[in-house]
Amino acid sequence: MASAFLIGAGGVGKTTLIEEYVRKTGTKAFVIKEQARNYMKDKNIVQNDLDNDEVFWDLQIGIAQLQLKRELELEGQQFISDRSVVDAIAYAATRMPHRFPLLSKPNKSQKRKPDDLARELLAPLLKGLGSSWSQTM
Repeated sequence: MASAFLIGAGGVGKTTLIEEYVRKTGTKAFVIKEQARNYMKDKNIVQNDLDNDEVFWDLQIGIAQLQLKRELELEGQQFISDRSVVDAIAYAATRMPHRFPLLSKPNKSQKRKPDDLARELLAPLLKGLGSSWSQTM
């Protein structure tokens, strides 16, 4: 089995699906639990704080960095991840599209490469990891 990531909106059953899969198959894959709740608890962030755009942005970056750290710790091993960096990017880009100008419609003079978009989306999230991932950005 290759590693797997479950992504999606809150409350759709990702955690339940993972728990059932592990129970029914007896897989030996490591399960990376969803990081947001513990991160918020560790940083003393409550739901009302998320009304502030900067707190929300910092939260998404922190969650993504924590997620990547866990994935890098398990590099070469099979794992199932309850959420992924994609979730943090999607939440941040949906709420704060101005932080992701490459997601806007290009004008005719702009030439974009797929690497440009990947770099723009991942660079803020990888900053500070000190890993080979951030060095490639």
